[in-house]
Amino acid sequence: MELNGKTYEMQYLTDEETAVINAMRMGGKAQVNFFYSDYENMSNHMDSLDKGIFFYRHNMDVKVTAYFEAKSETVTIGHFIDK
Repeated sequence: MELNGKTYEMQYLTDEETAVINAMRMGGKAQVNFFYSDYENMSNHMDSLDKGIFFYRHNMDVKVTAYFEAKSETVTIGHFIDK
């Protein structure tokens, strides 16, 4: 498997990573949220995502937090940033 330009073998993945990959191969969808993130980490992470795959971007400003989201057909990634 190749991820971010690095080749990973299944034997080097954690049990949790293997479970997510296997679930997605079976047709599952994944939702990943980063809590207590900050704007710089969120920006760097979102900029690293392929805009052709993560075609939907959205942000919400709520009273105590801001939420930034990117979606593909099978993966949703969100960052919660406390104000």
